[in-house]
Amino acid sequence: MFENLKVYLRYTSWPIIGAMLALLGVGIAAIRISEQAEGLDYYAVRQAMFALVALGAFVVATAVPYHKLGPIAYILFGLTIVLLIVVFIPTPLTIPRKGAHRWIGFQELSVQPSEIAKITYIILLARYLRYRDNYRRLRGLVVPFVLTLVPMVLILKEPDLGTSLLLLPTLYFMLFMAGAKIRHLLLIIALGTLAVLMPIPVAVDQDAF
Repeated sequence: MFENLKVYLRYTSWPIIGAMLALLGVGIAAIRISEQAEGLDYYAVRQAMFALVALGAFVVATAVPYHKLGPIAYILFGLTIVLLIVVFIPTPLTIPRKGAHRWIGFQELSVQPSEIAKITYIILLARYLRYRDNYRRLRGLVVPFVLTLVPMVLILKEPDLGTSLLLLPTLYFMLFMAGAKIRHLLLIIALGTLAVLMPIPVAVDQDAF
């Protein structure tokens, strides 16, 4: 046990952890200052509690060797897709806010499946690309793009434009690093641009003129 702890501490990137803790501290301090200006005393404490929970989750996540996540990548991704669908189903655990369907949980403690999707999507794509080389052909890019578009469409429907727009750059970067041909990636970008710019015919009521 202690040997594993020594290895964990040895290979931990302490500068990154220090920067993360500093950002957390600055954020909580900024919330506290804003509260004092408005005579409140609640949000800073709540944010600090959430930060402690997040730090605990961070320790657990980093303690698990990443190569052990590969065999369950498809399961994790499938569960994430289920959660992305559940947010649209009216249940006591789904929390619509201002017309957006992004949260699952309770009012004071909720999670966004779209945030989980960022992680499980990368794990899945890494697993897929590791054991295949068909993505070096244009036809072989179909599956990675389908795996990207499924969560992207669901997240966009929530709506969460910011998170959905992160998936395509992530896909392109991982395909590029895996060895996909640049001309194929540029061709897909060109086709996508043309599809967006293509005028959509609209029926015109001639009686209105």
